[in-house]
Amino acid sequence: MSNNPEDNSIWEAVNVNNLRQKANVSVSMPLQVPIISSGFGNRIDPLTGKIKFHYGLDFRGSSDSIMAILPGTIKKVAYSRSLGNYVEVEHGEFKTIYGHLSQILVREKIEIIAGTVLGITGSTGRSTGEHLHFAIKHRGKAINPVPFLNLVYRRVEMEARKKSKRMASELTSK
Repeated sequence: MSNNPEDNSIWEAVNVNNLRQKANVSVSMPLQVPIISSGFGNRIDPLTGKIKFHYGLDFRGSSDSIMAILPGTIKKVAYSRSLGNYVEVEHGEFKTIYGHLSQILVREKIEIIAGTVLGITGSTGRSTGEHLHFAIKHRGKAINPVPFLNLVYRRVEMEARKKSKRMASELTSK
């Protein structure tokens, strides 16, 4: 397997059905309204103006609650010059990273469920404005979060539709 973080062959190596099974447990999007402001891959660095690889996704934020996308264990709650305040959650062979938080609302070593509020969006660390930096690592290598989040989104949407149908059915049966 390539060490190149742009290489999407990771999705061939990872059993996508296994990800779907994990998504059946419980899933959440990282924000209530996830609007991507910067994608995974090469981009013009907003601070230097030079082309640099971006190892995650940036989502717009305005004092928004940040939620864990899957159940897992809080592995790290820390500060770095680049990510600012951040939380790292372990989900088996995967880790999700949530950066630039203004507040952190969890502590290390606790077990969490999908949807647990980890913190609040912010602009700590190397940042030009408030947002959430979201990254996924598989076996220590950065991967494009978009295919993973697409699975999560489909599951969240399916659960919402089921709930809506149940509610409509209950209303019409009264």
